[in-house]
Amino acid sequence: MRPQRTFCDRDRFSLAKLTMCGILCLLCAAVAPSAWCQLDAPLANYDQQRTGGYPGEVSLNPGNVPQGLGLFGLVGSYQGIDNCIYAHPLYVHNVMISGWSQPQNVIFILTTNGSIYVFNADQPFNLLDSITGFGQFANNPQNGDVRNCPDNGLPGPTGVLGTPVVDRANNRLWYVIDRDDSGTQTGLKRYVFVAYNYSTHLNDMAIDVMDPGGAFMPGQQTQRTGMLYNYSNPPYFSFGFSSTRSDQSPWQGWVFTYTYSCNPVCAQQLSNAVNLSPNSDGAGVWMSGGGIAWDGSFQYFTTGNGPAVGGDFPNSLGQLTIPGAFVNALPAPGGQAGDADLGSGRAIAVPGMNIVLAAGKAGNLYLLDTTSFSLAAPMQPVCPDTTQNGALFAGFAEWNRDVYTWCARDNLKKFHLSDLLSNNLAPIQLSQETAMNDAGANIGVSGTGGWGQPDGSNGIVWATYGTIGRFGPGIFAAYDANTGGLLFQDSLAAWQKFTPPVVANGRVYVPTADGQVLIYGLF
Repeated sequence: MRPQRTFCDRDRFSLAKLTMCGILCLLCAAVAPSAWCQLDAPLANYDQQRTGGYPGEVSLNPGNVPQGLGLFGLVGSYQGIDNCIYAHPLYVHNVMISGWSQPQNVIFILTTNGSIYVFNADQPFNLLDSITGFGQFANNPQNGDVRNCPDNGLPGPTGVLGTPVVDRANNRLWYVIDRDDSGTQTGLKRYVFVAYNYSTHLNDMAIDVMDPGGAFMPGQQTQRTGMLYNYSNPPYFSFGFSSTRSDQSPWQGWVFTYTYSCNPVCAQQLSNAVNLSPNSDGAGVWMSGGGIAWDGSFQYFTTGNGPAVGGDFPNSLGQLTIPGAFVNALPAPGGQAGDADLGSGRAIAVPGMNIVLAAGKAGNLYLLDTTSFSLAAPMQPVCPDTTQNGALFAGFAEWNRDVYTWCARDNLKKFHLSDLLSNNLAPIQLSQETAMNDAGANIGVSGTGGWGQPDGSNGIVWATYGTIGRFGPGIFAAYDANTGGLLFQDSLAAWQKFTPPVVANGRVYVPTADGQVLIYGLF
């Protein structure tokens, strides 16, 4: 049985349609919440442009979130999750699954053990479905960046790191999993692209990720980027690969693009496999778990460090066509020395403009004019210094023509896009708190409006950050996106780097590094 469809189901991600949905949300908020008011969060960073902004939030605003009012706080948590959650939780409303008596609003959670959990997004926040034990999962002993949850100081499995996508039209959750079917955990692994049919509780299609020339080396790669899902003709998926934590040679940066069809079983077909460092090592695509962006014409991503060998594209802002063919790469002006690579921050395609934003470990913000594929303005040093002490990772969002950053060992800041395009670096400090770690903060923005036209008066910046390092205790906080006032703050026993809070339908879902998801909302 197909779920009831509503106008605002985000199947085709039409900018005009989503803007209209935002207007409907404002009307709904004045009357009563309903299915018409809900927007899904079906992929990393909310939208294909990867803005990090959710404009369908009609319940939470700067008027009811402040801590002193006692209206907002911790309302529940998801327990019993078998390991770390690096993939962003995904929210989908009005889902019908075989065996259920009625549709539910759900949260999909995938773990580094390769398990899938489907929880009720509303109270009582109970487990609705799960699938675990999909083969043996590779444990990469060199990837100290991925640890067990709860953290025991040891490297953990890397089953699912990259955020999947929800395909409502076909009742599928598409994801990439790292497998070691030998069970030896020796690193002799493979990556598998899977279609999980959540209406039947089964993985109905799984194919190995490989390139036709055989150059792709799964044992040397990590799949961390959020997947891009696009309804074109034919529809397609794209996702990237980078190295292990140690950057142990040999390895390359890759972007794979697949088309697919479902009739009724889904089948994927490789469209293109782009090797970004065919002549050396490097140019990994990881973006701190952010997704590959799409501006309506091209895909955009950033790459990591590597030697500057002819025909390779390290430390660059890359551009692909819709079927995944390589088009262009703009090297980071001024270069990026050592490990200070551009690839730590994702690319953001600003809705309604021919501008793509990118930033990385060197702390510089680049504004790409997509019509000329050149810089629209000089690079801007948005982080406090140009070393890794001021690097930008997942602390990056665009909302209402403002750019939000929260760099390592820095405060939350806002920059007007018009100022940046005029070569006027005029940061507005929004927080007194400092993210005292080398990974910075994870941020996202919520409010009402439409994609490209959010309401600037009611936005909230949601953040998590570590207080002593990239592992350990941290803070969950909310700030007024306009004035910067601290609205709410709570302590986290173990914050999860690179995995931002996810806001949808009056709830904030906060993954932690102790294997749970905390749920905040109005009491």
